[in-house]
Amino acid sequence: MTKQNKPVTCSVKEAAEILKVHASTIEKLIATGDLPAGRIGRAYVMRTADVERYAEKVILDQTAARLTKGHRPASIHAGLRTA
Repeated sequence: MTKQNKPVTCSVKEAAEILKVHASTIEKLIATGDLPAGRIGRAYVMRTADVERYAEKVILDQTAARLTKGHRPASIHAGLRTA
């Protein structure tokens, strides 16, 4: 654990919780090399910082793509309106 009481490493399940995805999604990211991981015994282990860095990259890339295409963020309530 670090000074801030945050674990240095995490499991597939913990990474899935951090990214709010299913564990199989984490396994796919590991298999494609998008998320660095190593096996210790039978389990994959990732650095928590790498998982957080992946989330940050996805957020920044998708935001940049939306801004580049000239899309403006829709109102939260826009999808709730009925015709």
